[in-house]
Amino acid sequence: MKKLIIVATACLLAVAAVHAQTPSETTKEATAKVQHKHGKKHGRHHFKGHHGAALAHLNLTEDQRKQARSIADNYQKQATALKAQDNLTLGEYKKQLSALHASRKQQMDQLLTAEQKQQLAQQKTKRMEHRKAQGEARMAKMKSNLNLTDDQVAKLQQQRSDLKAQMKAIHENQSLDPSTKKQQVRALVQKQKDNFKSVLTQEQLDKLHTQHQKRDVK
Repeated sequence: MKKLIIVATACLLAVAAVHAQTPSETTKEATAKVQHKHGKKHGRHHFKGHHGAALAHLNLTEDQRKQARSIADNYQKQATALKAQDNLTLGEYKKQLSALHASRKQQMDQLLTAEQKQQLAQQKTKRMEHRKAQGEARMAKMKSNLNLTDDQVAKLQQQRSDLKAQMKAIHENQSLDPSTKKQQVRALVQKQKDNFKSVLTQEQLDKLHTQHQKRDVK
């Protein structure tokens, strides 16, 4: 699954993209609708989503590709059948859907050789180092543009660290279905927006808003 590591400044920009609130989902049908939509986008491409686009560089054998397609197809069939069970409560539906996701993830893990898993791990480390460097560059740029104090930078970095840990916890919580994870991520992003504003002065917020407007015009 999907997926969620965001630096403080990137999170601020992401807030604008997710400003529209997600409708309340209090029935199995509502959750199923979201999952069906999610499945169309990610289901058959879980082969990529599982470890990111990095899988495309692992030189998978034709047999591995066939198995990956089979895993994706079986998941889609089971998810569709589960959605059709109108006698399930919302809690039962979410629990069984989470089990399907866990099973699919386990099968995809078993599909790769030890060498391919090692390559994935190395690629993951490189991506993390790249994200860290990007985050530091963004923070340095923001400090310069907004004349942030060292104390403000420290607070923003702590927010980033806290958000990263919370995102990781949501991502790794196998008891949550994708829809619930998305809702919790949205809530975290909104909270991060409020926390971010609490660190900056009104003058700095106004300056940041002006910079965003100029960027949007371009």
